[in-house]
Amino acid sequence: MIKLYSMECCSRCMALQKQLIGNNIEFEVVNNRDEIEKEMEKASVSAIPFAKIGKVYVVGATLKKIKELIN
Repeated sequence: MIKLYSMECCSRCMALQKQLIGNNIEFEVVNNRDEIEKEMEKASVSAIPFAKIGKVYVVGATLKKIKELIN
């Protein structure tokens, strides 16, 4: 399962969500600020959106990067 860490106020986050939906890729949105900050620290990430697929963090998450990891 893909966990997408994003916020509604982030245009890049919303664009990525639309791309994932348009490509029929299932994902779970995590938009709780505390949980995002906790995962950002674990992954040494400084910006959203980012994703977690299994135990792998996708920093600078894009549709292309996500497709590469799930295929």
